[in-house]
Amino acid sequence: MARYPGLSPHTARPLWRGREEARNAPGGGGIDCRMERDVFGEMQETGAVEAARCKPFSQRFRRATPAPPAPPTTTHNTHQCKRLLMRVMVGGTFDPLHAGHRKLLSRSFDLAGPAGEVVIGLTTDEFAGTKEHPVRPYRERLNNVTAFILEKGYTASWAVEPLSDRYGSAVDADFDILVVSEETFHVALDINELRRQNGLAKVDLYVVSCVLAEDERRISSTRIYRGEIDPHGRLIR
Repeated sequence: MARYPGLSPHTARPLWRGREEARNAPGGGGIDCRMERDVFGEMQETGAVEAARCKPFSQRFRRATPAPPAPPTTTHNTHQCKRLLMRVMVGGTFDPLHAGHRKLLSRSFDLAGPAGEVVIGLTTDEFAGTKEHPVRPYRERLNNVTAFILEKGYTASWAVEPLSDRYGSAVDADFDILVVSEETFHVALDINELRRQNGLAKVDLYVVSCVLAEDERRISSTRIYRGEIDPHGRLIR
């Protein structure tokens, strides 16, 4: 059986079967929450459902809630393919774009696969203004995220949309996997609860483990702005 991108061998079984079993179980609509190990590229399942890659295209996508008028959504279709196999969503401020952010974005594209789609929610200047450290303007952060994606050469389609609150379009969009960090996992749970209340299917959750700096503490934007570490986690002496 062929391997699926980002999945270890023990998860390589027909993905539609897990989704159907969960839907038919008491209180169906369960969550597939995949937690990464600290070793790069490894992960383990903590739920019973896996993302459904085999749903008919007509049942997979519907028009998402329109993005706020400003700033506009930035869309890139790099493979000219109308049939998208996996749709993944991820969000953040991404400033400064450090090793933890790069891992979060990389995992999202790994899960989407070469012919999938990644939707990146980028916090607006107003929403990002609530943080305790300075944040670069939206356009500059968008350019940094775009440069990283182009540098990696991903072939999946991708779009960047403004994120003006904690949930964004994830509460009503039709997609497969929500990728979050350990510190934002509680937000992902809230999103699935809101989807349930609105009569929508819960999405699978993929939690990316944090990246540690040289001092074995988590890399964060706050530590970088304080001058403790650089974006790669190296200590500044």
